[in-house]
Amino acid sequence: MDENSAGTASYDWVVLVDGNSACHATTATVFTNTRWRPLMVCDTLDGLCAVVEREPAVVLLDEACIPLDPWQFSLLLKGHPRYRDTRILVMCKRIDTVLRARARAARVDGLLQKPFASDEVLALLERQVCAA
Repeated sequence: MDENSAGTASYDWVVLVDGNSACHATTATVFTNTRWRPLMVCDTLDGLCAVVEREPAVVLLDEACIPLDPWQFSLLLKGHPRYRDTRILVMCKRIDTVLRARARAARVDGLLQKPFASDEVLALLERQVCAA
């Protein structure tokens, strides 16, 4: 793990792509006093821009994102050599066999079922970054 002059990890950015402003407010409290710095955006095009600007370790996407769905977003990102190691997690209302197959085909790194506890999100982020 690389460290900068402030002593914080270099991969502490997490981009949250969700059109729901209530989710943004909740996420801000989840990441308070953690090593993660959330960058919240409302649509997937802004999410792609945020990934290019910040180069986060993890992107959290809501399954209902527009104009690109999470599967298109993942395929675009994973198809680029510079961003193929960026971990992509999709937040879903229900996880079933079809959704798992779509996630696998789009090279999504993980699925997170809503509603979820804050410690569940933080533990999943840590596992994903350690697996990278």
